[in-house]
Amino acid sequence: MSSPFLPLGGSGASTGTGPAASSDKYYHHVQGSASTTWTITHNLGKNPSVIVIDSGGTVVEGDIAYTSSNVATVTFTSSFAGDAYCN
Repeated sequence: MSSPFLPLGGSGASTGTGPAASSDKYYHHVQGSASTTWTITHNLGKNPSVIVIDSGGTVVEGDIAYTSSNVATVTFTSSFAGDAYCN
């Protein structure tokens, strides 16, 4: 699934360089199984913005808790699978 927010070359989780700043990294998280809580280990060393898109292509809002500068936990009211983009 591609996103209008970040260019990604391939499927699965990846860390790469964003288009705006050559030193800014991003992370693409694939949540393959439906869950109300997603634990995202992004290893970006910061509290990134997180955009979640369900398997149907809809942007979904959830409660984000930054466990550390490398892990974010997103909690939703219902379980679903999809992708998260951290930047």
